[in-house]
Amino acid sequence: MKYLYEEAENGVRIVDLEKYYSMSHPTTIGIVQNLEKKGFATYQDNPNHARSRYIVPTNEAMQRKEELEAVGGKLEEELTKRLSVKERQELVRLLKKMMGISEE
Repeated sequence: MKYLYEEAENGVRIVDLEKYYSMSHPTTIGIVQNLEKKGFATYQDNPNHARSRYIVPTNEAMQRKEELEAVGGKLEEELTKRLSVKERQELVRLLKKMMGISEE
């Protein structure tokens, strides 16, 4: 959801999610289907390309943005609470490296 929120104005394609999170196509499709079932994401036609669709947050997801981001923050806090500040920084660096995100 975080990536969908960040790109809400532009829309996100399945391939964008696959690249951003380094996930396979079936995994990405499954996640998007789950978000659809929960009412947090929907598809929108791409006006510039007839065969392309965007995944966008629903109105409900936008209304619950703070709540959903808080849940994500609590999860991250719980998963990293045993790590020092330096270890957390190293974890972020390694995850970015794994995902191919440059350190600028």
